[in-house]
Amino acid sequence: MRKNIEQMIPEVWKVFRSNLVVFVPPVFVFVVYSIVTVSFIVMFFLSISLKISGLTGFFTDFRVEELKSLLTQVTAYSIVMLIIFGILMLIISVIHAAGWGNMFACAAVNGTTNLGDYFDGITRFTVRIGAGTILKMCVQVIPLLLAAVLIAAVMIAFPRQWITFSAAAIFLVPPLILLELVLGLFLWMWRQACFIEDIGVVAAFSRSMEFVKNNLIQVILVFVMWIVCSVFISGVFMFLSLLFHTLSQSLMKDGMFLMPFFISLNINLLSWAVGTIVMVFFLFFFYVLYKERLEEEKQSVTVQSDHISLA
Repeated sequence: MRKNIEQMIPEVWKVFRSNLVVFVPPVFVFVVYSIVTVSFIVMFFLSISLKISGLTGFFTDFRVEELKSLLTQVTAYSIVMLIIFGILMLIISVIHAAGWGNMFACAAVNGTTNLGDYFDGITRFTVRIGAGTILKMCVQVIPLLLAAVLIAAVMIAFPRQWITFSAAAIFLVPPLILLELVLGLFLWMWRQACFIEDIGVVAAFSRSMEFVKNNLIQVILVFVMWIVCSVFISGVFMFLSLLFHTLSQSLMKDGMFLMPFFISLNINLLSWAVGTIVMVFFLFFFYVLYKERLEEEKQSVTVQSDHISLA
């Protein structure tokens, strides 16, 4: 019997409640991100300081040529460092996504997961998740490139006619946004397919499009539930922020200058924590939804095979 979204909520809640261990890896990743970021900032500013201090007489005998040379070196160095930093952060996020996604898949399929599944996912899926992430980015960049080519063609055909250029840009923006949303929606389940079915990137993309096409209403409904919950939580914490902001005015008058800062910090941290919990719940929802529909598909194939053998 095919379960609807309402019937699946208790099952998703049970999987979520039984696998709170999924919150552990992001804590370690946050620490790694922090260490890498702080190290990068320290190294960057230290190296810039050394470059500046190497210019003897720069401050006492100011020369424009040395300033231009310094700015050129700093700009080039900054671009290279930012590229290296971005690649390093991308590698960390891909490794984490491989391990974390395997934990969600194991929890959805087996009902339970552990940190062993995280490290197993890193060894088995890192290359596939990295390749899939790059491929998905390339697919979603194609419409942007087409739009850029069309806008450039309009600019060449109608030089210095800014009204025509603006009209073309405005005309292209809504369909471009719609196309990006559709692409993102139909490719959303590729990781679930990759982890649960243990298939390659191209096959996972194909399965994702097939899955979303066959379960479009259910996928959109889960997204809508996620958005509604997120908006509600944001509204609640926005109201709390306004309420405590009013309270902070009286606290500052009483000489408690640091208290508003700590209150605001705690509200922001609490908002982030609740938002993360909601995000993890709905990620579980997508994995459980994929697992349920995959089992139904296998049962349907078995029934059809039985009918063929009987015939």
